[in-house]
Amino acid sequence: MRTDDPLLPLAIEQISLVVFSLIGWTGIHLSLRRPVKWKLRRAGTKLKVLEGLVRKLIMVLALELDLAPVRPRSKPPADEPPEAPAQTPDGIEIIEFPRVRQPRLSLLPPVMDFSEVIDLSQLPHRTTPVHIMARRFSRRIVALQKVLDAPEVHAKRLARSLYRIRKAGEPKPFLVASPFPNGFRPELSLLHVGLTERLQAQLHLWASERPEIGPGDRFQRGRPGQGP
Repeated sequence: MRTDDPLLPLAIEQISLVVFSLIGWTGIHLSLRRPVKWKLRRAGTKLKVLEGLVRKLIMVLALELDLAPVRPRSKPPADEPPEAPAQTPDGIEIIEFPRVRQPRLSLLPPVMDFSEVIDLSQLPHRTTPVHIMARRFSRRIVALQKVLDAPEVHAKRLARSLYRIRKAGEPKPFLVASPFPNGFRPELSLLHVGLTERLQAQLHLWASERPEIGPGDRFQRGRPGQGP
């Protein structure tokens, strides 16, 4: 999928419409204490489906990108002294604020170890307050919206991660065929089918040999046929 592919803006538009409807239905934009728990749970389930659809969209976009390795930036000579820090005028004090962690949608599934069986009976069963559930839901909304606002940037980042996976000799991602759940717009169901077919076609082309790319190489957009 290219950035000028007509499917990309249509997919972003349809997914954004459902995201906005979930925001309005839960009332999360009005107050963190206004939503009720059953609405947050139901909206969170639908949001999880949208997150999987967005991951599939970015995966297709990343696999169809042609990236060409470029030389790393040259470092300054060691003989040059480092720049002196700027002098602060008298009577002015520099205040440093703690860095706020920005929510980010994980585009690759986490690495899991199936050697040990998890005992679910030992997990604590506690009731989460509604304001904490609303805060988590709002962070997921922000993380998803960031990907929808800049799909090409996230596709490039994911493409670099996929190249590292290929170079390390790890197996290619496995796609589980699953039907799209009910209760969504029919356009999203058609989008799910189209993205699944394109993703399966790209995974079939996954090269078995490791790409010859150095550990410090960076990437830039290349012409078709020039990718590794």
